[in-house]
Amino acid sequence: MKVPGVNQITRLMGAALAVMHWRIGIDADDVEFVLGSSPNYVAGRRPLSPQEVDSLPERASTWESITVMYKFRRRAGG
Repeated sequence: MKVPGVNQITRLMGAALAVMHWRIGIDADDVEFVLGSSPNYVAGRRPLSPQEVDSLPERASTWESITVMYKFRRRAGG
């Protein structure tokens, strides 16, 4: 897996901020970008699809399912 360089990361961050400002209409003043590797998946689990996310009830929490699905202390690529 190719690791993106600093220039690519900063371009993507700038594009994300531009979308938030110009497309969504928020100032993104308190947006934080967290850099790190992806967590490993636990066998037999998978992330929710966009359709599954859309079907969640309002204010639903996925914290429990996410913390079971990923091994946050075992990072990918390392």
